[in-house]
Amino acid sequence: MYYISSNTTQNTNSVQKSSTNNQVIAMKVVMGGTGNAIPMQAFNINTNGTTDTAEIRNAKVWYTGTNSVYNTTTQFGNTIIYPGDNFTVTDSMVLSKGTNYFWLSYYVTSTAKMGNYIDAGCDSITLRNTIYIADTTNPAGNRKIGYCIPPTSISPCTYMYISNVKLDSINKTSTCSSTSYSDFTSSSTTTSQKKSVTYTVSLYAYDQFINIWVDFDDNGIFDSTEQMVKNKQSSSLKDVGSFTIPSSAPIGKHQMRVMADYISFPASYVCSQLYY
Repeated sequence: MYYISSNTTQNTNSVQKSSTNNQVIAMKVVMGGTGNAIPMQAFNINTNGTTDTAEIRNAKVWYTGTNSVYNTTTQFGNTIIYPGDNFTVTDSMVLSKGTNYFWLSYYVTSTAKMGNYIDAGCDSITLRNTIYIADTTNPAGNRKIGYCIPPTSISPCTYMYISNVKLDSINKTSTCSSTSYSDFTSSSTTTSQKKSVTYTVSLYAYDQFINIWVDFDDNGIFDSTEQMVKNKQSSSLKDVGSFTIPSSAPIGKHQMRVMADYISFPASYVCSQLYY
């Protein structure tokens, strides 16, 4: 067996604070031929592009064989609790013929600043005591610390979607998004503590279950205690209702999320894949 090439690719999805095993880069190693297997021995990694390395912990490398889907079943080497600017992860793991997939992940601390970035690159790899440089060591892009973006629905743009949301002075119309997500965070309305706000969610084609969260504590996470509307089923393609701003809500701007799906789902689904 022999080494053919290696490459590094970037994950650019947003990432939440207080979240673990966030995949940052993929490191692909292509092997060819037959005969004696060659072990992967080391990854020399940098954290270039990370705004503040104090906001990341527990750097880990994972191996998924020739499976190109990230998972955290098999860890390569030890956990680097404080990654710093550069670090090396060592082990001895036999590679397979074809493309072998390794993944770097971080834990993002609870004190990380919204709007900062996490990033990484792979300076070199070591196979059977030989150092190789990847075709791309520091891929373009990074992961922004912010609100999670749900993955594309199982059946996006199939039969149903949110067509309009009104809440006080907010009035936003949307068409079906191929990514199942639309960003209207440039729009806002002004309200006050203990005030009841009225909303209308209009739907296309089929009635759905409506859920609304407001991140009142601004920690970048839509907590279950911040769910203002929970699995409320629409009628005649519309849900009209209201909720009260908590008296404890701090003064300032707070992000709201509206989700809908054909079946009811728990609050934890705020960042999970929906059906439609």
